[in-house]
Amino acid sequence: MAEQKYAIGKHPNSLKNLNPPKKGEPSRNPNGRPTNRLSLTNLAREKLDQPCPHDPKKTWLEYLVDRWLDQATENATYFKELLDRLEGKVVQPVEGTLEVKEAAELTDEQLAVIAATNIIKNNASGRSQGTIKETEIS
Repeated sequence: MAEQKYAIGKHPNSLKNLNPPKKGEPSRNPNGRPTNRLSLTNLAREKLDQPCPHDPKKTWLEYLVDRWLDQATENATYFKELLDRLEGKVVQPVEGTLEVKEAAELTDEQLAVIAATNIIKNNASGRSQGTIKETEIS
């Protein structure tokens, strides 16, 4: 007997395990998904307002911003990173026109160039799509 294939989560055994709450029944997770207390970002945010041991007159936030600005004045990469984070990356509009043609409108030479370009791209990406023989082009 052939085994029937089911989409992920659609097998009858999976569907049998679903047990949605009844109407009017309180939520089983009233506070929602718990926050990740072990998050590095959360721990770092908590420290930002604390005094910095490297410079007790400053908080960690003030110290890090000063260091970041010092690095930005000495290194163009840091400066670009600082601007990208503060202002957002610069959007570079691209203009041009694209002429779309049906394959039947293309010459044999144009089709051969397209085919050869695709083979080169596929070979560079490690995919093999076969080769074009000279007799196939003409």
